[in-house]
Amino acid sequence: MRKTESEKSQVCCDVLLVGTMGETGPVAAASLESHGLHVVRVEFPQNIFHDEWGYRRAVANALREWRPSLIMPVGSSLALSRFRSGIPESIRVAVEAEDKLRLLDSKVASSALASELGVPQPHMFASADEVGDGQ
Repeated sequence: MRKTESEKSQVCCDVLLVGTMGETGPVAAASLESHGLHVVRVEFPQNIFHDEWGYRRAVANALREWRPSLIMPVGSSLALSRFRSGIPESIRVAVEAEDKLRLLDSKVASSALASELGVPQPHMFASADEVGDGQ
């Protein structure tokens, strides 16, 4: 039976979880499902960055098949952020842009940003020699 145009545009799942699930994926899915959401998991069992094009294909295929209203990464957020521009605007993406993730992933860069914003933080030492003997 062929789907009508109306049926094709309907959301088939609420949340599409994608990535290397590990123990986090099933827990995240169960939590979302306990709130009445229809969740589909797309597990990518290998290192995403060893086969980034395979990961992108798997996500693109899942997006076409399931038409979620939200896509959420499990494992690496960076992999999904790297091609979020290829995800239709009608689908919410629970990940920031790659440049923001890289900033926050860098302790040095995020510390510098915190300093600029006046956020208190522990002192950073440039070398072990600066630490001294703790007295």
